[in-house]
Amino acid sequence: MDVAALRIESIKFRRVASNFLNSTRDNCDVNLERLFGYIETSVYVREIVHGVVDDVDFDFRSCFPSHASDWREMAIPQKPEDHLKAQYDYMKYICTNDKVNVENEAFHYYYGMKKINDMIQSFAESAFKPMIDYIVDALAEKTILAEAENPHSAGTYIHNVQGAVIANNTGSVQINQTINPDVEKLLQMIQTAGTILSNSGDTSETLESIKDDLDSIVEQLQSEHPKKSRVRKALDGIKSFAGNVCSDTASAALSGALVAAASQVDWNAMIQLGSNLLSQLH
Repeated sequence: MDVAALRIESIKFRRVASNFLNSTRDNCDVNLERLFGYIETSVYVREIVHGVVDDVDFDFRSCFPSHASDWREMAIPQKPEDHLKAQYDYMKYICTNDKVNVENEAFHYYYGMKKINDMIQSFAESAFKPMIDYIVDALAEKTILAEAENPHSAGTYIHNVQGAVIANNTGSVQINQTINPDVEKLLQMIQTAGTILSNSGDTSETLESIKDDLDSIVEQLQSEHPKKSRVRKALDGIKSFAGNVCSDTASAALSGALVAAASQVDWNAMIQLGSNLLSQLH
C-alpha cells in the first residue's frame, strides 16, 4: 500500500465528512451526496465500507424507523457491522430517493429547542458520525500497516530544498538532490505526534483539525512541488493548537485526554523545524 496515497486519502475524506457534519439547511443534501459519492468512488474507502456491508443482511429500518406518528428514535444494533450496514443503507436511501432529504429526516427526531441548522448537524452526527469514525480509523490502520511494511516510505519523495542546480559547459543541467535531514526529522515528529493524538481516545473536531494540519504538511513535503501557502496555513493551525494546549484558559475547552496526549509532543521543536523549512520554499 502507498503510504502517501493513504495519507492524502485520509485528508480528503475527513474534509468531505467534516463539511457534511457542519452542514446547514442550504447545503446539507449536497454535502451528504458528496460524502456518499466519495465512499462509492474512492478505492480505499469503498473497500473499507463494502468489505463489511456487502456481507451483512440487516434492515436499516431496524435502526432508523420510518413511522411518522411520533418522534423517531434511533435503535443502535449491538453488532458494529449491523450498525455500519444500517448507516450505509440509510445514507444511500436519502441520496437516491427524490422525495427524501436531510432536513426532513432530521425533523423526525427530537433534539430539543434548537435552531434548524443545529438540528441538522445533530442529526448528521447521531446518524452517520459512527460510520465516519469507522472509516477514519480504518484509514489510519492501513497507513500504520503500510508504514510498517516500508518504514522509509516517508522520505521517498523528499528532495533537498537546498539542492544546487549546476549548468556545465555542454549546456546540460545537473540537479544535486539529496534527502534533507530536517525534513526527515519533521516527518518523524509529525508521525509520532499523530500516533499519540490518535491514541488519546478523543473524538472532537479539534483533534480532526490538528490531524488535518499535520497530514497537510506531510502531503506537501512529499510532493515534488510543495506549495508554500499550504505549508504556512497548516503551520498556523499547529501554532494555534499548541497555544491552546499550553494556555490554562484555552485548554479548558479541550478534553483532558487530548490535552494530556498533546502535552507529550514537543510542539515548539516541530514549529521551529516547520518554520525553517517554510522559509526555504518558494
